[in-house]
Amino acid sequence: MAAHVAAIIPFDLEMGILDWLNPRGDESGERPGLSRRDFFARVVGRSGEAAEQQRPAARDPNVLHVFHVDGFPFYDGPVLVPVLRPGTNFELVPETGHATDPNALRIQWKRDHLGYVPAELAEELRALLAGGVKLVCRAVRVSPNVELSRVLEVEVRRVEEEPGPDRNDDESGGVE
Repeated sequence: MAAHVAAIIPFDLEMGILDWLNPRGDESGERPGLSRRDFFARVVGRSGEAAEQQRPAARDPNVLHVFHVDGFPFYDGPVLVPVLRPGTNFELVPETGHATDPNALRIQWKRDHLGYVPAELAEELRALLAGGVKLVCRAVRVSPNVELSRVLEVEVRRVEEEPGPDRNDDESGGVE
């Protein structure tokens, strides 16, 4: 067991674990031991360097915006946090007669009101919806341990139309 721990945690024996994880550096300004990120990367089986080299996938051109839901703490969102998951789809509902924003887009899950699209994005997205563009709002990140206004991060993406059954890719043009 000790050899396994030593392979994961390379610190000298004069340094205690709290010193090793201590964020303060010594007089030279260098931090002793590994960073917390490298430590936990090694614990889960990835080297620190490999963890740092992992980059997010190339940006999807269909993703129009990624944002935190405005007003999340003031509607049904906080009680739904335990059941919200990344990948959950939400509905974008134009809200006519909104008191402060004529372009308001409500984010809704089933019958629950989660909040709104930020005002600076709502006009553009509402115009796309009015123009017949199909959009989907999807949870990207649910972080229950952060400030309530930052718990739910969503993306709005354009849905590409799939070819219908009447489409004919036959080179003869369907004539036999």
